[in-house]
Amino acid sequence: MNNETVERHLDTVDQRLSAIEAEQRRQAGDIAEMKELLKVMYPLLVASNARGEEQSKRIDDLNRMVASLIPSKIAAVG
Repeated sequence: MNNETVERHLDTVDQRLSAIEAEQRRQAGDIAEMKELLKVMYPLLVASNARGEEQSKRIDDLNRMVASLIPSKIAAVG
């Protein structure tokens, strides 16, 4: 290889390296943005999950109440 060929290869390598570094900076910015979004969303998700669990308990209580009433209603009809 002559000097000109080596310099062209080095230029190509430098360009690729610059592109990779630029992409890494862009991704680092995206990751930082996602982290901030998650910090904001986490308390909302926790609160939503707690409400969901509370509703699930209420539904279970209603199911048990209805299930306990069914035998007495059947007996009243029979």
